[in-house]
Amino acid sequence: MRKDARKVAFSLIYEYLFTNTYGDLSLEQFTSATDIDDKIFLLDESDRDFIEEIYEGVVKNIDDYKTKISALSHGFKEERLFKVDLAILLMAVYELDNTDTPVAVIINEAVELGKTYSTENSASFINGILAEYTKEKSVN
Repeated sequence: MRKDARKVAFSLIYEYLFTNTYGDLSLEQFTSATDIDDKIFLLDESDRDFIEEIYEGVVKNIDDYKTKISALSHGFKEERLFKVDLAILLMAVYELDNTDTPVAVIINEAVELGKTYSTENSASFINGILAEYTKEKSVN
């Protein structure tokens, strides 16, 4: 299920923000049978491919995505953003740039992750950043 795959991709990106190490072992552990929030995710091959694409894509281009997010985070440098919010935004911006998933789905999933894993203000912050990003992207 794509929603569960996004949770796994988010977890891997979040881990990367702390370790700065691309973890094949982490990827394997998360994609075989994953327990997040006391729920076991049995991911199919397309889910694993999706997770790997997002994880690798974000890690390979992380500085570029951080710059994009920072430019939209008026008054907040990337270093000041909550790591949870940053991981969600990195994943969503990658997905907006590189997949054919509908924009509304990407933003909604990112906002839901923010509601679940971050502060009470994070969902609106994430929504605002992604709305601005998609607006700027459509102009260019």
